[in-house]
Amino acid sequence: MSRLILRIYTRKSSVFEQHSFLVGTEQGGLSNQIGTLPFDEATTTVGSLRERIEVQVDRNMVRRNPIYQEYISVMSYIPNPEGFTSKQLRRYCFGYFKTPEDEVPTIIPVDSEDELLVSEVIEDYLKTDLLLIPQVQVGLDGKFVSSQGKQRESGSPAAHQVGTEHHTQRSGQEPGLSHSSIEGAQELGALAAESHPPQQEDLVLELEAAVAAAVGKVR
Repeated sequence: MSRLILRIYTRKSSVFEQHSFLVGTEQGGLSNQIGTLPFDEATTTVGSLRERIEVQVDRNMVRRNPIYQEYISVMSYIPNPEGFTSKQLRRYCFGYFKTPEDEVPTIIPVDSEDELLVSEVIEDYLKTDLLLIPQVQVGLDGKFVSSQGKQRESGSPAAHQVGTEHHTQRSGQEPGLSHSSIEGAQELGALAAESHPPQQEDLVLELEAAVAAAVGKVR
């Protein structure tokens, strides 16, 4: 029997996308060791590792494996601009680094897991670790999807969810100026014109000019 070291790999985050400092697991990349699993080089397939990673039998009770608990914990802290649900974030695929020089791991196709032996994928298990990679960060082509990159390329709205509210910003629209804010500004200008006395007419005209400029800028 041999032993396989498990780690987590998540998409690296950019401080230019986050507009903040990145700490802990928010940075992405390769995690520390989260556990080890014994395996038989002649019979153990990659797919058979899933059940052993996710559950364990403790005193005749099926419990969640600490390895999987660690994975879920890391997923709860990574940046999630796409607004994936916790159920989606719990799904993972396997990967590994072919060479020490690789910056991005090779991803094992999910439909090949039950046919591939662990020993066929990882030849030197003393130097190469098996990686758990979030499926939501991997595209259909087996490559990592950049944060909101696919949405921007297709020209569709780049939306993110905060709590129960959805905030959508379309390309080409001036940030910070929505139709609702323009309508509110127009109402404010109308109220100002009604409530101000004649001696403050100049101030009202300036306010109306500012509102008109904002409307023209968005249109």
